Amino acid sequence: MIYITSTSTPTLTPTSSAVNVVSMFPNPIRGSNGTTLQIIFSEPHDYVKVKVYTLSFRKIYEDQVNNASAGLFAYYVDPGKFKGNLAIANGLYYVTMTTPTQNWMVKLLILR
Repeated sequence: MIYITSTSTPTLTPTSSAVNVVSMFPNPIRGSNGTTLQIIFSEPHDYVKVKVYTLSFRKIYEDQVNNASAGLFAYYVDPGKFKGNLAIANGLYYVTMTTPTQNWMVKLLILR
C-alpha cells in the first residue's frame, strides 16, 4: 500500500509597495533661495513632518502638513523661516521627513 501525503512550504511573496525616495532640488542651495522636497506616496498619510537639523542635531526648523494625499508630495523648504530668522551659515544640514509609518533623512548643503 502506498500513502501519499502533501506538505506545504511557505514562500515569500513580494508586495506591491514601492520604495519611496525623497528627492531635493536644488541642492546645494545658494543665496536666500530655498529647496523643494519631493516624494511619491503610494497611500495617503495623516501628516508629514519636515525638520531641519544642524550637524550637531540642533533643530532649526519644524513644520507639519496634515492630510497628505497619495501621489506626488512636494514641500518647499524656505531658509528664511529657520529658527530665529537668522542668516543660516554655509554648511551641511540634515532634513528629515516623517509620516506615521516611515522616516527619511537627506542632506542639504547651503552655500551663500
